[in-house]
Amino acid sequence: PEDGEAEDIGEKLKCLPTETQNIIRLRFYEELSLQEIAEVTGRKLSTVKAKLYRGLRVLRVEMEGMKV
Repeated sequence: PEDGEAEDIGEKLKCLPTETQNIIRLRFYEELSLQEIAEVTGRKLSTVKAKLYRGLRVLRVEMEGMKV
């Protein structure tokens, strides 16, 4: 993404629940696997997957709403 888009994503990320923010950061900024995230957070793999994909869906909807 362009710099402006990265800033927008960072702002939208702050609107998500803290745990979801952490999972997204671990996945995309720290490049951990879903299994690694489950181990680090102490959550079940299925919970990590659900929170990641729901969070990404919210971000996608928010970002699409911003583009005019």
